[in-house]
Amino acid sequence: MLTQARATAIQTDRTVQVIRSNNLVTLVSVNGAIRTTISQQDLGTQFGITLTSTKDTVGYDSRGMVAGNNVTLKFVVTNGVTRDSVCLMALGTISRTGCSL
Repeated sequence: MLTQARATAIQTDRTVQVIRSNNLVTLVSVNGAIRTTISQQDLGTQFGITLTSTKDTVGYDSRGMVAGNNVTLKFVVTNGVTRDSVCLMALGTISRTGCSL
């Protein structure tokens, strides 16, 4: 969903936000005061996982960079005792390398 949000922001030349509320992740296109939901997935119901993150709302600008954030953000997925993580860099890229739990 992070990759989809970044690609959509670049393609549409608009800010796209990834909003996490517990395990529900929503992609929202922002055009001034108009907010349009692009997609929404309940990852807990769909995949049986728990999602945590260092920040609940992340926005990509029209260049695909993380808007208003200059630190690395971490997303952790837990399924029972199995955990994995990805990091979202300020430039908008996603990395598993160096993204320790």
